[in-house]
Amino acid sequence: MTPKDACAAVRAIEDRAEELAPLVERLPEGGPFRDFMNRVVVTASVAAIKFRRGDYLL
Repeated sequence: MTPKDACAAVRAIEDRAEELAPLVERLPEGGPFRDFMNRVVVTASVAAIKFRRGDYLL
């Protein structure tokens, strides 16, 4: 995977996380599925930040 491809993939993941965020807010407070989906959104966002910052460079 080229760096350009990786950037596109990370952006796609981040876009999906942004799409999910409002849906997660509509789930019942404290429910296990809401907690799980919130973790998915947060993990995707953190991974995108780390990628842009260069944490995953070898």
